[in-house]
Amino acid sequence: MVMDETVADESAVWFGDALMTVRVDGGVTGGSVSVVEARLPAGYSTPAHTHFREDEIFVVLEGRIRCRQEGHEFVAGPGDVVHRPLGQPHAYRVESDGARALLVFAPAGHERFYLEAGVPAYGTSEPPVAEYSAEEAAAMAERFGYEVVGPRLEA
Repeated sequence: MVMDETVADESAVWFGDALMTVRVDGGVTGGSVSVVEARLPAGYSTPAHTHFREDEIFVVLEGRIRCRQEGHEFVAGPGDVVHRPLGQPHAYRVESDGARALLVFAPAGHERFYLEAGVPAYGTSEPPVAEYSAEEAAAMAERFGYEVVGPRLEA
């Protein structure tokens, strides 16, 4: 994803080719909740994974995102809210030219994953070139309380 302008938010990180910006850090909510804005390029996909520490709520602001959870697939669009309960395997893939969503985690903590695994984006306009590593993803998953349980969603 190439941005039309240089990233000016110091809390933004490149996570692969997605731009993740922490909007509400768990430190300001007493650890109860965190919010991350995700700007996702076309085709962006997560491997199937399960969170063991937090629920995730996904609020789609722009674009279309195909979701798989509980063995079902559906497409979420602007205004749709998807709840991914703790312990439920899920994955998603951007089906439009790009997408923007708010990721809400309760309790907070998962925002730290993006900050530690990502590359600072401040002052840049495009992500660094990096290959996806299933081994690195699995190691980070263990550290942050989730497990990779399947492949990325394909087109």
